[in-house]
Amino acid sequence: GDDMHDFIFDEAWVSLFKKVYSKLQKYMDSIYQPYGLTSVQVEVLLLLAANGDQTVTELSKGLGVTKSNLSTLCKRMEKSGFIKRKRSKQDERVVVISMTDLARSSIQEFMEQKDQATSNMLLSEDDKRAILDGLHLLEAYLT
Repeated sequence: GDDMHDFIFDEAWVSLFKKVYSKLQKYMDSIYQPYGLTSVQVEVLLLLAANGDQTVTELSKGLGVTKSNLSTLCKRMEKSGFIKRKRSKQDERVVVISMTDLARSSIQEFMEQKDQATSNMLLSEDDKRAILDGLHLLEAYLT
């Protein structure tokens, strides 16, 4: 009955969503790779750019990754010179993550690149709106 129809429908859009997500990730990676960054590392930098210094706990919540995965990621990013890790003055157990100047200038550069690349996509304003509306609808449906 209806349940089977819903299941097939869901399978279809989940599969489509995975394809879109994967293409988007490849596209974004092509912009970040010259900087030696992955899309997850860029997410870290964007969160820091938006919110200022963050504790490992705050960042892991914001990214939806475990603290241990984030720690590994942050160590790598610190080696590459994108972030600094320091102990909190208030609480020795807390590690605070902050951006470096290299991170700030890199973000600025690839935001400009992304804007250029996006403007080369021949999407009409109506199409852009339709895609965004669809994604908002999907998000609301999944909540």
